[in-house]
Amino acid sequence: MTSRRRVVTAITAVCLLALGSFVAGADAQSAPASVVSSQDIVLRDQLVNSQESLLNAYRCLFDVDTQIVPSGCLDGAPQEPAGPVPAFSGTPSIRELLNRDKLIASQESLLNVYRCLFDVDTQIVPSGCLAGKPRQTSTVQSQRNAYAFSAVAPGAWHTCAIHIDRTTEFQNIACWGNERDLQIYPPVGQYTHIASGRQHSCAIRDDSTIACWGHNGFGQANAPQGQYIGIVTGDPVFGPCFVGLIPGGWEDVMCQDMWNG
Repeated sequence: MTSRRRVVTAITAVCLLALGSFVAGADAQSAPASVVSSQDIVLRDQLVNSQESLLNAYRCLFDVDTQIVPSGCLDGAPQEPAGPVPAFSGTPSIRELLNRDKLIASQESLLNVYRCLFDVDTQIVPSGCLAGKPRQTSTVQSQRNAYAFSAVAPGAWHTCAIHIDRTTEFQNIACWGNERDLQIYPPVGQYTHIASGRQHSCAIRDDSTIACWGHNGFGQANAPQGQYIGIVTGDPVFGPCFVGLIPGGWEDVMCQDMWNG
């Protein structure tokens, strides 16, 4: 059992290294949050692969859920190591990114369940363990924060809102409703203000820059450069307005005329 635990420890180290590379890669991105690169996708795919390897190691070591280990188990370990990460051949998009982030969060949650249940690697469970389960800091508060928002911006067929509790370091906006123009897929980032038009939304990032997404038939999702302290989206005729900062402390208002540019 000791040698098997050493194998699991080694796989855990690899998984943590992949997680560190993922976070470092995300922090190192210099492109705007609205731009998704192939490297963003690759980093996440590598982490998903490392998580799955560790999950399978736990399953074989502790003889649980072994029927879903692709190669099966032999002597408390997967019969075959995880294969290489498949190359990403699609078009990078916010949807591809968020789908992977959801999978990463789901797999990490299951890993923590295994860690607490079998008392292994418990030191890396963020909330710690209690009675063989991941500790919940406050069930009531967690449920309240899941539906607590500081701002809500309804459009014609979609709505976006800013979470009060920043649940992840990558995203604090939630959107729902019609997704025909991808208006429910905000760019990854942290935001302080948000407004929605009929089929698009715009928001102000922590660094006071603007991000817009959704329908762009009139250029309404072409966010201007600069720093801003306020934003109001308009209809397809008048477009959004942005309250900008001018050196010296003055404020300026800029509106986009969708018909005349």
